[in-house]
Amino acid sequence: MSQSLKISMFGRLVLLSGLLFCGSQRVHADAAVMVPPHVDQGAGEDIAEQAIEELTRLLKVDGFDVISAGQSGPTAEAEQQRGAFPQTYDPLYCLTPDCANEYRRLFDAIFAVQLTLSDKGARSASLSVILTEGPRAFFRGSAPIEGRDVRSAVRIAFEAARQKQVEGAGPWLTVEGTPDGSVVYVDRMEYGRVPFHKRHIDPGEHRIEIRAEGRTTEIRKVRVPSKIDHVEQLYVRLAQGTGEIVAVGNESAEDRRSPRNRSVWDWAIGGAVLGVGAAHLAAGIYQKSKAGDCAEEREGRCTSFYGDRRGVPREDLLLGFGAAGVALGATIMVLGPVGRLQVRGGVDHATLHFSGKF
Repeated sequence: MSQSLKISMFGRLVLLSGLLFCGSQRVHADAAVMVPPHVDQGAGEDIAEQAIEELTRLLKVDGFDVISAGQSGPTAEAEQQRGAFPQTYDPLYCLTPDCANEYRRLFDAIFAVQLTLSDKGARSASLSVILTEGPRAFFRGSAPIEGRDVRSAVRIAFEAARQKQVEGAGPWLTVEGTPDGSVVYVDRMEYGRVPFHKRHIDPGEHRIEIRAEGRTTEIRKVRVPSKIDHVEQLYVRLAQGTGEIVAVGNESAEDRRSPRNRSVWDWAIGGAVLGVGAAHLAAGIYQKSKAGDCAEEREGRCTSFYGDRRGVPREDLLLGFGAAGVALGATIMVLGPVGRLQVRGGVDHATLHFSGKF
């Protein structure tokens, strides 16, 4: 479709939406501004009209004053001529979050609403609704149009976008476990109670404490990446007692999978144990190869031979200790980065707890 056809169709749509929904001109914190919709030529104006009408109705049901596309489009064009709307965007062909955010800014609305209707054929008609709060905070919902029931598709897409908007842009923190009602502190400030799901948390390193009366306290240190779709998930189980639980090496699952972020202590301790074990193993193999040779000589007479079967031969001890050391060191190096080591202490007890995803 040519640019002129697109603008012509948009012009008819925004004019119609302005006539249908010429609500209050007042703009305040509960206003949502509709951006001129993007409609494929095959979708049909009747489908577009129904979609605009249903989307406007849903916004009003949620308590928002709606600035229709019939109002916003011409206003944006006029403001662009005065220099108050960027020349880099076509107000009637606004498809990007940056452009939608300029609409939101121009009308001082809480968010801008973009509607896209796509029709690549009878079996592939669909629509999407995008709610834009800022250049990096936009929330999309999509749905197929089945049997030309565009109103149902608009409701599904709008509800999906609204759900994401209510959750807010990530990253998020989810905490589950026992007991219910345990208090979660992030950086020593109360944050919520177990369980809660997908609550916003700033990227970076955080100290997380989980407390409950009559239970031990659990302390975690987490590193949250700067990703708007990241969920940092914690599972806690507070034991009976009054001591403190300290979580060691509690990286996120993503960090644990990354070799460059593995704990230095896992490699240092595991490598040291493995090295000692390998040295004992090599000595045992060497001595095993010298079976029958003199091992100790006194006053010109051999008093001990390699492979002497009296008691436990020293080469067998070396082989046993060496193999155990290699196995233990390798276990520490392999399991340490993917697991979680916890030392739980109380007045009359102490336990070592290892958990992780395998």
